Amino acid sequence: MADQKRHNKKQQDELLVGLGSPEAKQAMVIWMNSHGEDISRASSQFYMLYGQAMDGWSTLEGSLALWFSKLTRMPPKRARRIFYSARSFSGRADMLKAAISATRIPTELKAFLITAIKAAIKYSSFRNQLVHGEANVHMSYEDENPVFEMLITEPKYMERMTPEFGVSAADVQMGNHAFRALAADLMMAFTGAIAGSQLEEYRERILQRPNLPNPQTSAQNLAKQK
Repeated sequence: MADQKRHNKKQQDELLVGLGSPEAKQAMVIWMNSHGEDISRASSQFYMLYGQAMDGWSTLEGSLALWFSKLTRMPPKRARRIFYSARSFSGRADMLKAAISATRIPTELKAFLITAIKAAIKYSSFRNQLVHGEANVHMSYEDENPVFEMLITEPKYMERMTPEFGVSAADVQMGNHAFRALAADLMMAFTGAIAGSQLEEYRERILQRPNLPNPQTSAQNLAKQK
């Protein structure tokens, strides 16, 4: 098994080195055509999950915009224009934190919102990887049969187009669930469905949720080991 992995890695490295030659391009076309259906299937599944994750992030930001409107007592139309005027999510988060500090609200609600914003800031790092990364097809072997999956990797590192450095379809799905769960918590509090001691319970739930994958950290850790 180890020999097979080394052989596959060698093939991948040789492909990356020779990708610019006419022969390599022709070989790539032939190879792609022979596995077209498998690649198409992996791609379709990935982009379906990717679209859901992007919609999930939009839903999360929308719930935070509603809280900005409520805390500042601005009409939603005006509040959204101001909230989304910030060019980055960190700027929007800063505006919402400023609104919280300038408004008299129950201690439990303040703690809940601050925790939710911190979680959203962490999630935004994962969201940025999805938006600014590059999607590529990765091939591995199971029982000598090729298996294809889509990965999002950093565009500037061709040598890191591998699972340990990439965001997989499963990672994207995990991100979507995290975005939507946090948005749901915020909306529960916004509508008054949870209040008082319940806010502390939901705050603890947010804290206990697992962190989203961070391929950049994996790359840094691997570099330290060398």
